[in-house]
Amino acid sequence: MADIIKEISKNKKPIQSREQLEEVLITIFDEIGEVIGKHEYRIVGTAAALLQNVEISTNDVDILFKEREGIDEVHQILSKFNCLKKPEFLGNEEVGGQYLAIYEIGEITVELSTVEYEAETDGMECFGKGPWKHYETIKIENYEIPVIRLELRLISEVYRKREERVDQLIKHLRDKKCNLSLIRRGLSERKISEETQKNIIAKIKG
Repeated sequence: MADIIKEISKNKKPIQSREQLEEVLITIFDEIGEVIGKHEYRIVGTAAALLQNVEISTNDVDILFKEREGIDEVHQILSKFNCLKKPEFLGNEEVGGQYLAIYEIGEITVELSTVEYEAETDGMECFGKGPWKHYETIKIENYEIPVIRLELRLISEVYRKREERVDQLIKHLRDKKCNLSLIRRGLSERKISEETQKNIIAKIKG
């Protein structure tokens, strides 16, 4: 499935600005706004960063749900678009996994998912308490859309060793008040080296 998405994405022009992304989200939420509002969800991934004015591009919109029911209800609406993957659980019910659905809507890929791993941490972007505790609400026209905080996005990108994205996030976080203790906690839980942790915090502090 990842290969299919990569093949589709490489032929699309990435969204480069918040304004472009907002237009895409308005199109999506005009379809699903009434239904999705009944469920707990968050915008995660690079779209979350772009919505908070980080200078970054994105090829997709990732929407994280707390429960599978939300995905099933939204799927009833989005299934009229090009559905690349119907809702399906991937993983092991005992250990954990994710419930995932993927769509192609115009020039964007939209992924709906749960991430079902038991964890007490609040320092991860897509599981544990993090996405439900640390988020911003962004108003786009008539919609108030919850978006994960950039501290969680930074922790994810450091873990994935995406240096260019890490640099863009640090640059943005340097200019605003951020939760350094959350960043330290998340990096430590991701077993990032002490040296790397110190370097990142120092860069944010400027």
